[in-house]
Amino acid sequence: MRYPLHAAILALLAAACGDPGTHPPDAPLTLELQGTLARDSVVRVRALRTGTVVPAAQVTLAATPADAVQLLGGDSLRLLKGGTLTVSATAGASRGSRTVEVTAPPSLALEVMGRIERGAVVRVAVTQGGVALAPGAATLAFTPADAGQALGGDSVRLLRAGPLTLRATRGRDEGARDLTVAVPPSIVFDRVVDGNRDLWRVALDGGDLARLTDDASDDSDPTVAAGRIVFVSLRAGNAELYEIPLAGGPATRLTRTGASEAMPALTPDGQRLAYTSTASGLPKLWLAAGDGSGGAPAAPTFGTGFALDASPSWAPDASRLAFTSTAGGSADVYSFAPSGTPVLLAGGGSADVDPAFSPDGRFLAFASDRAGGGTRIHLLSLSNGTITRLTASAAAEGQPAWTPDGRLVYTEFGAAGGQLRWIDPAFPAIVHTIVTGAGSARNPAGIP
Repeated sequence: MRYPLHAAILALLAAACGDPGTHPPDAPLTLELQGTLARDSVVRVRALRTGTVVPAAQVTLAATPADAVQLLGGDSLRLLKGGTLTVSATAGASRGSRTVEVTAPPSLALEVMGRIERGAVVRVAVTQGGVALAPGAATLAFTPADAGQALGGDSVRLLRAGPLTLRATRGRDEGARDLTVAVPPSIVFDRVVDGNRDLWRVALDGGDLARLTDDASDDSDPTVAAGRIVFVSLRAGNAELYEIPLAGGPATRLTRTGASEAMPALTPDGQRLAYTSTASGLPKLWLAAGDGSGGAPAAPTFGTGFALDASPSWAPDASRLAFTSTAGGSADVYSFAPSGTPVLLAGGGSADVDPAFSPDGRFLAFASDRAGGGTRIHLLSLSNGTITRLTASAAAEGQPAWTPDGRLVYTEFGAAGGQLRWIDPAFPAIVHTIVTGAGSARNPAGIP
């Protein structure tokens, strides 16, 4: 009698202690993850059914998202991604899951330094958790792929205007920065092609090159304002002023004289026009309405009959202009308010020519040989009179012109003719070439 009672007691104890042989076959599983819940860590997964560990050989593991882990066999898995992870287990008819948060190193952060415009080379600083990565430690790429070019290290070239995404990758760490790339400013200039000089337009990166005139006679010396280009043409047999729309189109003649008109300069609103005329024998400064009507000498009593005037440039508010004159015995730069008397701005024995007011009216760029070694681009501060040399090419440089955002475009005169360059006056040592194709290019004019 003792043995049946003993067996009954043992059965009751086994049930109370959780003997697997007595569990319901579909009892839910409880999962325990043992280890550090961080990316790249290996953790163990214990499955328990009503408090009892189920042997690993009887458990099938899975994860959501599936690419967030690597199943290593048995009860182990490797955590591949940070974020929310759900681990599920199946043992026969029993199922269970556990949702956890997996930590990961901070994403890469990107800072782009430079002008965000087509054709520009910019630097990309990559940090992770506030710590700067060494140049080249992260791989840089673009979406779309043809929107930029990685140059090595921390530099990239922006190849397309419009929206793009710049991405940095270091192992499995990554980061992205959305950018909107601008089209750089454009200029108008004259260029010789097939022996004929015509007007052209181009962006500073050499893109959007377009021919604006194609007359058999030379067209040159453009000035731009209010959607119009005024220029000099020999199509009437002598140098006269003409105009075309900025987008191109038929030319309209503005002056009809027996003299030669040259070096036109429109006010920013296009309402007034300064130029030089040889009506008195030598080039002298003249003023007219924007359409060329009412032309007359600007300062008839200034200088001697042997003095030459050249290169007028209007201040942004059109209250005055700067021009070059030999009235003092050398080529000097003068400031002139219409109906006033010219005042010397830069001179004194050196040749100072081609003045150009900055868009904010604070500076005057001009070409000068005052520093020796050839003609270079200089900058005059109109507030304190300080003159700074900006360029130092082995070739002569001149004809400075401003873009609306404060960059300086100029002509470098070499053995093959003119080549257009641009600089930022704040960083004049970095010289950029404007690719305009074969043929001498000169006389750049900014487009307001």
